[in-house]
Amino acid sequence: GRFQKLSIDQRVCPFCPELIEDEYHFLMTCAKYSDVRNSLYTSLSSSIPGFIYMDVNSKFKYIMTCDNPCMVYIDKFIKECLDVRNSAKDSKSSFTSHTIYSCVR
Repeated sequence: GRFQKLSIDQRVCPFCPELIEDEYHFLMTCAKYSDVRNSLYTSLSSSIPGFIYMDVNSKFKYIMTCDNPCMVYIDKFIKECLDVRNSAKDSKSSFTSHTIYSCVR
């Protein structure tokens, strides 16, 4: 939405049409990506003691500000979410990892 210059209220999630899709929704709360997100949390927990016990806002802050080596896990998460998104029948357009990644970093 941002790169197409859509107003914020038009940036709805293709899977949760009543919700605005922003970085927080995409990374932390969209139900469509819950399985992929759980894998991300497991991977991050193996590298970051206590990550699994952080509240969702603390996890989001960590994900948005972390450096290597956890970026490998986040990059994998984004790519897998985009695969889910692009294979969904109700997906309206194709996305690239660069589009989302540029929002995250």
